[in-house]
Amino acid sequence: MGERHRDRYAVSNIVTRVQLHTKLARYAYSSQVMADYIDAFEEAFNRLASMNSPVSEPMQVAMILASFGDKSKSEYGHIV
Repeated sequence: MGERHRDRYAVSNIVTRVQLHTKLARYAYSSQVMADYIDAFEEAFNRLASMNSPVSEPMQVAMILASFGDKSKSEYGHIV
């Protein structure tokens, strides 16, 4: 019974990690409150870290910057 539970948890863990990575990849800024937007990223990064799948800080920054979209059309294009 223990091995079966462990296998189910491992599959669930992998599925959750994939879902979180997909969610991160699909984030796109659309004029919401910046603090709330960053908090959503931070929550996903923290969940991944708690699952022994941390995202490095440089990658976190890159993912957030990439989510602002086209540099010329974004109000944060000058930052990107």
